Amino acid sequence: MTLVKIISSLFIFVSTLAVSSVSAREIRMVTVNWEPILGSSLLNGGVVTEVVQAAFKEVGHNAKVEFMPWNRALHYVEIGERDLVLGAYNSKQRQEKFVVSDAYFTIDIGLVSLKEFGIDQYFSLYELKNYTIGVTDGWVNSEEFDAADFLKKDRAISPDLTTKKLFAKRTDIIAIAIPILKHELSQIDNVSFNQVKVLDPLLKKSTLHNLVSRKVPDHAEINGDFNKGLKIIKENGIYDAILQKHGFN
Repeated sequence: MTLVKIISSLFIFVSTLAVSSVSAREIRMVTVNWEPILGSSLLNGGVVTEVVQAAFKEVGHNAKVEFMPWNRALHYVEIGERDLVLGAYNSKQRQEKFVVSDAYFTIDIGLVSLKEFGIDQYFSLYELKNYTIGVTDGWVNSEEFDAADFLKKDRAISPDLTTKKLFAKRTDIIAIAIPILKHELSQIDNVSFNQVKVLDPLLKKSTLHNLVSRKVPDHAEINGDFNKGLKIIKENGIYDAILQKHGFN
């Protein structure tokens, strides 16, 4: 290779790096402590945090996460104080406020009662109208359930309180993500998953997404870059390796 070709190749390489460094930036993510899916005390912030950070890394971005109460996280992103909410359910209402990323994790969401309560299944939500159903404020369950204003819903500020109300018999049934329920039960003395019944059918198999702020000027680029990075880590094996590391394979 001639000296001219070497210099030309070096110039193209350096120019490419310069373009990458200009387009890349720190992504400001916020979410809630939601063990065992997300959490400041979990390995690398939890499985979802590691998946999203890995996807952004593949396209040159450095994603940092802050943990805070859920409603505050939604507010910060809605007004553009942060770039995106991490690990959120999708809904039509949220699509109006945020740009929603491709899905990257699936969670079973169901109605749960104590086995001693004697309910195994339901065919219509109307059958449950005489029961008190615990829900966690700000969380999406299913569109049908969340819109069912004929149900008696008892609201709590966190999944742990929702779970504790069930065992204190302050509610008859709760709506909750099943992995979250299992974690919350592991934190309470003298209770176990064997004491509860997940009613048939599930409310939903829900997917988790990023909610990107529409107030951030480059929101389309942030979302597009994430989706590209997610596709890459699913193809190169990083995605499956992360799930396996966190016990979700």
